[in-house]
Amino acid sequence: MFFLWDVIFGTALISRQYPKAYGVSHYEGDEWYAQLLWPIF
Repeated sequence: MFFLWDVIFGTALISRQYPKAYGVSHYEGDEWYAQLLWPIF
């Protein structure tokens, strides 16, 4: 929220590395309709 303050006071952690994976990994094996309807039911 206060990124500019972090940069000014030297507390910001700025890296040029990206994470290897995004999102939730344990839903990969579910069918598409299970992934679509899971939040509803």
